[in-house]
Amino acid sequence: MKLVQEIGDHLAAWLPPCWAESWDNVGLLIGDPAAAVTRVLVAYDLTAASLREATGRQAELLVVFHPPIFRPLSRLTADDPRSTVVWAAARAGLAVYATHTALDAARPGTSDWLATAVGATVDGVLCPAAGAPERGIGRLASLAAQPLGDFARSVGQALGARHLRTVGDLTRPVRRLAVVGGSGASLLEAAAAAGAEVLLTGDLKHHDALLAERLGLAVVDPGHWATERLVVPRTAAELRVRLPAVDVIESALDGEPFGAPASAAERRGETAA
Repeated sequence: MKLVQEIGDHLAAWLPPCWAESWDNVGLLIGDPAAAVTRVLVAYDLTAASLREATGRQAELLVVFHPPIFRPLSRLTADDPRSTVVWAAARAGLAVYATHTALDAARPGTSDWLATAVGATVDGVLCPAAGAPERGIGRLASLAAQPLGDFARSVGQALGARHLRTVGDLTRPVRRLAVVGGSGASLLEAAAAAGAEVLLTGDLKHHDALLAERLGLAVVDPGHWATERLVVPRTAAELRVRLPAVDVIESALDGEPFGAPASAAERRGETAA
């Protein structure tokens, strides 16, 4: 058994909150620091489903990637969609700790795991932290030269992506890669300036794609969740090492909110034999 505060101290030793981006909100966001914890559930987000899972599996602490309190809440009520799960977690006595961009900045962290998963070798940081060039946001990596289309297909398979979008000539050979787990469109220009030929990230918008074209930078976008899904098993593994006296379990939920389009057979109501 550990106290919420003690587990928070272990998390802060691994991922100091000062590593997070200035706009972020990490650390203990819900709960009593003095509460006892025998089981920790690691999940991608605090949702109604992950809250039910945590309480159903008797976890007293939920460690999530995204902060459930990001922008200031003007009210905390059960009928406000912006605050209902926060209210419900507090009412259930569930503590919630978020890691987000502190984990992005860590080495290894979100983008290191993403690069490794798609067969790339990390050799630098895309946007190094001030005074600490060994960590920061995004990674630079290299991979065996291959057509953009082949790389995109391998990304989709490696990450189990339900959605995959590309920008650029699919026959173009690529070798130099910039990797940003989550939403990396704000780093398009940084990736191009660093010599990357392709950016692997999620959440690209229409005008981001147009900018990438003007920069001569190819993009592979398998979606936000697919680029960050590895944070759950990696966080759980680290906590098991740091907290041997606590039962650390991974969420069994799929954190992707977007569904894959039905096939023609599914739309006709046909099933495989």
